[in-house]
Amino acid sequence: MSSPTPYQPSAIALFQPERFLILVVDDIRSNIQLITELLEDVGYSTTFVTSGREALERVNQAKPDLILLDLMMPEMDGLEVCDRLKQDPSKFNIPIIFLTASNEKHHLLQAFAKGAVDYVTKPFNPPELLARVKTHLELKHARDSLQYALREQRKAEEELRGASRILRSTTTRLKTLIANLKVGVLMTNAQGEIVMVNPEFCRLFKLSFQGDRLTGASLMSIALRINPLFLHQKRLTHLLETTPHQVPTAPEELSLRDGRTLERDYVPMVLDDESPGHLWLYRDISQRKQGEVILQQKLQGTVLLKKITEEIRGSLDRQQIFQTTVNQVGATFHADRCGIYTYSVEPEPLLHCVAEYEPKQELLLLNEVFSPGQDPFLQIILGQDQAVVIGDISQDDRLGVNHPRYQMLGVCSLLAVRTSYQNQPNGILWLFYGDQPCPLQADDIN
Repeated sequence: MSSPTPYQPSAIALFQPERFLILVVDDIRSNIQLITELLEDVGYSTTFVTSGREALERVNQAKPDLILLDLMMPEMDGLEVCDRLKQDPSKFNIPIIFLTASNEKHHLLQAFAKGAVDYVTKPFNPPELLARVKTHLELKHARDSLQYALREQRKAEEELRGASRILRSTTTRLKTLIANLKVGVLMTNAQGEIVMVNPEFCRLFKLSFQGDRLTGASLMSIALRINPLFLHQKRLTHLLETTPHQVPTAPEELSLRDGRTLERDYVPMVLDDESPGHLWLYRDISQRKQGEVILQQKLQGTVLLKKITEEIRGSLDRQQIFQTTVNQVGATFHADRCGIYTYSVEPEPLLHCVAEYEPKQELLLLNEVFSPGQDPFLQIILGQDQAVVIGDISQDDRLGVNHPRYQMLGVCSLLAVRTSYQNQPNGILWLFYGDQPCPLQADDIN
């Protein structure tokens, strides 16, 4: 049994097996030894017990991230253990994967009804066991990370509301606070004259002078410098033209030409002379937006894997597995054509199209067989794990003699990535786009 590094969810984090603790529950010690060695070899931390009652106690002590639970055990079986855990709100979200012999499948409906997320049949297939464990830990990790991000967002919103209350309470304290905020602040009176600009605002909009030099000036004095930074015809002077008086507005995202994204809030306020004023807050949320994209991609990948797993679960039909995979990948990434080619080297190197997604049913390539020969482009794909993206085939000379072939298929752009086993290529996955640039980067598909 090994102890994990304390795990704290974050909005963006790579999957690291050593951050997860798995509880193995089985009354047969040889099964426990086999499973724990398999899990620890890839980095997971494990703990184990041999009975249902011990499992309930160990969950309270160790707080595992996932439970591998034997379905049939003496005294308290796996179904009762699962039922008790799912009745406890603090343990409800722990994924439970049942371990079951083939003749116990009539119990599986009860297991899923009580809250199990999956099952693995005995004798174990090590790659299948590891894949199911990783899939459900990734789902749990993504869910925990999203909940963490939402908590952080609520915390940030509460901090902003607190700051706004302080800003309205006293102008003296307001000036000190604003000068040190890591939020860009622009304050004007009802006539559009600048009352205050803080250093962070000047930094965000690349103003080379101190904000106190702008006090009393018209908003137009900085609008000419700032307006060209905005995309989508946004203008700083729109603030006074479009902001309702004395009504707070929802946060607005602003895209800048240099790639940054700012978030703007409006809060009405009362100035020293009791006249109405306007307060705008700007935050650079570029990193947060990038994080949301990464999290969305990870969730999309997890959902895609779950869909494929659910459709092929229990199938031994290789063709069905290939076709299900290519249909899900092609539809998820909105490809005009998607194909899976197997690659063999004996008796001679050959690529064989074994599954194809082509909604229009035009120029089907299924069962196409050809030799990669000395084709440099195919050698690049087969020689690396990283996906290869061509944004415009008419402008890329890597295609070589195959360029007319892709034109005949109506391909505008493409993405190709090899599949491999034990670091040896065994196939290629293609995504073709006919009338649009490939919307993916190499890292999106890996």
